[in-house]
Amino acid sequence: MGIGLSIVSSRAMLLLHESKMKKIFHWIVLVFIVYALVELCSYGGLYVLGKYRNVPYEPVDVLSQKHTDIITRFVEQKTDYIVFSANLGWSIKEKGNSRLYQANSDGIRSDKEYALNPSHGILRVSTFGDSFTHCDDVNNKDTWQAIIEKYDSNF
Repeated sequence: MGIGLSIVSSRAMLLLHESKMKKIFHWIVLVFIVYALVELCSYGGLYVLGKYRNVPYEPVDVLSQKHTDIITRFVEQKTDYIVFSANLGWSIKEKGNSRLYQANSDGIRSDKEYALNPSHGILRVSTFGDSFTHCDDVNNKDTWQAIIEKYDSNF
């Protein structure tokens, strides 16, 4: 009787194992199908953008000549506004300027010069950070730092 139970139990374990393997296989097939559908939708979207919106797909592993020139100018320190910094990645050039930005002789984004030590009663605030802190895409007079300075003359 013990041998018969052992054979039934082995068969049950084998069937259970086969059932688990089938579930795993089905999940793998399902994930593959979902991945293929997402890729297909992406390619369809790129096709629609190119054909109807005139937005061509340009792979990121191929740099355009414009971007190559920008990187070359940056590496060779031939930019008008920013310079390479080993510590920061980039920094504002002293007296640097561009279409939107202007820096003073200390490399501070500002249309005016500041004394090294502020006068009595003047609060000096410096901002450091990313493109939001720098206020990319706006003129100097429209940065939040310039607006605060206009709002309170003690800044």
